[in-house]
Amino acid sequence: MSERKEVMWCTVCGVRLAEDEVKGWGCPKCGNQGVPCGCEEDTTVEVNWHELRILTIWAENWARQCKDKANDKNSDAMPLVIQAIARRLQSQRPQFPQLTLTGEIAALPADLAKAGIKIGGPIESTIPKPDLLPVYGPGAVGHTHTIGIREKGQQT
Repeated sequence: MSERKEVMWCTVCGVRLAEDEVKGWGCPKCGNQGVPCGCEEDTTVEVNWHELRILTIWAENWARQCKDKANDKNSDAMPLVIQAIARRLQSQRPQFPQLTLTGEIAALPADLAKAGIKIGGPIESTIPKPDLLPVYGPGAVGHTHTIGIREKGQQT
């Protein structure tokens, strides 16, 4: 029996697919019509969490603007894709601050309660709550190809 060779995965739900599981365009699990990720490009990147927060906050903002303006047929899915990517990244460091403003605001009531701060009324925001997304796989998490690992202070 041959080993299953995965060739792509969905940017929204994270399901990893072998060639024989790909049936036309779109994710067979969640229906996302976006361009899938090629498994050969799974990689490890060194980055500071604050840098990653800046990128995801700006990406979330841009995706929301595109959805609001309905720039093209994929505009509705843009915030979902950013949220799914941020969720996979966040799951690698759950103890770190939320990567998106939507996530940060959603976590605010629990964070305030942990700090012993009582909320006198409902928290209102114009930022929508995060959508619940299906998760059918890990995406790139745990599947990276380590190329040119460098020792601290060395260039690759």
